[in-house]
Amino acid sequence: MRTSNQALTRVPPALNYNRSERSGFLACISSCWRVTGHTLTRLEEDASMRLPLYIRGANERLDRLASNQATRTRLSHKQLLPFLAGLGGIFLLAQWRLFSQFSDQTGCLIPTGYGGWHGGTFVAILTNEDGWSWKACAAACASDEACEFWTLPLIENGKDTKCHLKSNKGQYHETGYQLEGNKDLNCLNPDAPVAGQEIKSIYYINLQKNKLRRQFMEQQLAKQDIPFHRVDALAGNQNHTCSGGVSEAKCRGVAGVALSNLEIIDHGDHSKGFSLVLEDDIYVNDMAILMASIGSVPKDWDIIRWNCIPEQYIPATFELINKYVFRTRHAKPCEPTPQNLMCNFYGGAYTMLWRNSSLDKLRAIWSVEPFNDIDGRLTTDQLNSYCVDVGKQVVHQPPAQEMSDIQLDENGTVNVKWGS
Repeated sequence: MRTSNQALTRVPPALNYNRSERSGFLACISSCWRVTGHTLTRLEEDASMRLPLYIRGANERLDRLASNQATRTRLSHKQLLPFLAGLGGIFLLAQWRLFSQFSDQTGCLIPTGYGGWHGGTFVAILTNEDGWSWKACAAACASDEACEFWTLPLIENGKDTKCHLKSNKGQYHETGYQLEGNKDLNCLNPDAPVAGQEIKSIYYINLQKNKLRRQFMEQQLAKQDIPFHRVDALAGNQNHTCSGGVSEAKCRGVAGVALSNLEIIDHGDHSKGFSLVLEDDIYVNDMAILMASIGSVPKDWDIIRWNCIPEQYIPATFELINKYVFRTRHAKPCEPTPQNLMCNFYGGAYTMLWRNSSLDKLRAIWSVEPFNDIDGRLTTDQLNSYCVDVGKQVVHQPPAQEMSDIQLDENGTVNVKWGS
């Protein structure tokens, strides 16, 4: 593993100085810029080195340059002032450019990996009985000179008590649930906002009468920084038709779900980033984990859903991307099974991420009458729909009756509370 001392020993080649071509101030600018350019080149080649070491290296090089130039050119007092002014200006520009390479002005970068984990050389295993947040683990890596990346195992039932600091990233292992991130000095600031976050709007659908659900959703969404909006759930009417021979009452619900989502498509603000759409009986443990898991999905996605369905009900003909992700379309003809006699797949629409450039595709699929469950219509070749398993990070509590409501107790456990 490279050490910080190596960074300080990298010096630029000897400067070629020709007094017949350059003198005084111009020689300083030209030579300083070459040193700065060399430093920036080294930085681009080795972006994992720590910023203070490069600044120190730049300081030493520029100090050495100033000494050499003063000796070689025998500057007069009249020449010395512009020399120093030019040197200072070039140095400030160099430091600003160096800092801009390391500093994401928007904050601490979200985890770059979700699911499995990479091997490597263990720098430290840090234990905290009160549990680790991913930002705290990232900050621990940023503060440790030897750390190059970090891994945080996600515990299904309990607190994530161990933060792994590593170097020399090695083989990938597709087991368990982990978050991973590269060293990021911005994470040293505990109040730094989350950077690299592409979910720009959250919408949750809620019936006017379900006030407990509304209170629950707004309490949990207020704990994160993404703007959220309540959408008044729409209902179908006797003029709407549905496939599958469902009752009129059931059809009104099926049509209402489709109409509510079409309302968000047509009237929501989709000008930036991605849109997260939730039903009002969902609990998201950590929004950053959802964001990190997006990176495990193929880049061609149009819509992502989390924790779609128990594994035993996933059609064997679906395309498995990895242990955590599958695509909701049949890659080959489906053979019925006892669990899935019709080869249909639904998987729920309670936690969906929409790519805003794909909204026309969703509208075309969901607006067709007779209506059908919108999740069932995502088993199609007309768009790229994926499901991601994030374990207990997303909890869905299907209501046993219309007025059921999920609540958190003092220990953070999700329970069902019944309204009147």
